[in-house]
Amino acid sequence: RRPDMYIWLKDGAEEELDALREKGRLGEIRVSEHSSSGRKHLAIYEDPFDPTADIPDIPEDLIDRVTLQTRIYRGFRTEGLYHDEDAVLMVKSHVRVHSELMADKVEREEWQDINISAPNVAALVAIYTKVRQGQLAPDENWEQA
Repeated sequence: RRPDMYIWLKDGAEEELDALREKGRLGEIRVSEHSSSGRKHLAIYEDPFDPTADIPDIPEDLIDRVTLQTRIYRGFRTEGLYHDEDAVLMVKSHVRVHSELMADKVEREEWQDINISAPNVAALVAIYTKVRQGQLAPDENWEQA
């Protein structure tokens, strides 16, 4: 299963997280290293929009960025880049057509990929919510000619 979200850590954060874990302030978290960049991160297998999600409470001073890649299948938004304070959200549309020659059947699948980068989980949730509710317009509209 692919992680829902990544929490990218600042340099030296791993040692501070170990200290918090020893004090019992953090549960079991595993710091990983990105295969090409070597940057340290936490892979979060919880949906940040789910109010019952158990997302570790990492001190903000240890977080470099929080990123998320997700997909929506309805309630589409304008393709482009959206900004809300220090958070950025990208919307990109996709269409796939499936056809079965023998059955004379054509199926069309549409979705939008949503990629978000924010300074913390709260900012990530905030920009996603504003875009989905239509409260933000894109700063870069990729649909205008």
